[in-house]
Amino acid sequence: MGSARLLFLAALAFTPAAAQVYKSTLPDGRVVYGDKPAPGARKVEQMAPAPQPSEAERQAGEAQRQKALGRAEQTAARLRERERERAAAEEEVRRAEAALEEARRAREAGRAPLPGEYLGTAGGGVRPTEAYQARQRALEEAVSAAEAQLARARQALEALR
Repeated sequence: MGSARLLFLAALAFTPAAAQVYKSTLPDGRVVYGDKPAPGARKVEQMAPAPQPSEAERQAGEAQRQKALGRAEQTAARLRERERERAAAEEEVRRAEAALEEARRAREAGRAPLPGEYLGTAGGGVRPTEAYQARQRALEEAVSAAEAQLARARQALEALR
């Protein structure tokens, strides 16, 4: 868009509705817009003023603008809430991953028998006690529960994407 056209649009924007706008072409070819013809212009055109909306049209336009603003604000609020939910779900995944890692470490550390968890056999060997086996089951269940929690957290996060 040329600078002359921009000047014209600016003149229209800051000119009262009833004022007349003139387009004057100067001898050097420059175009000037104003509320009266430029002195020494080789060509002058009277521009029709832009029609002004009625009060009812202005009010209807303002109502539409307010309605659009309200929808935009609602959309922005929904997006912010969704982002908060996604951040919370990502944090839950991180916590679940850490819990799973901790459960796996505990399972590995718990493989060694504690005092009194192995009994000697008549043949000279050893066998685990029920307490050892129960502890191992509990450690495995903790890992399984942590894996299930991580799967649920990842599924919840995926649902938000």
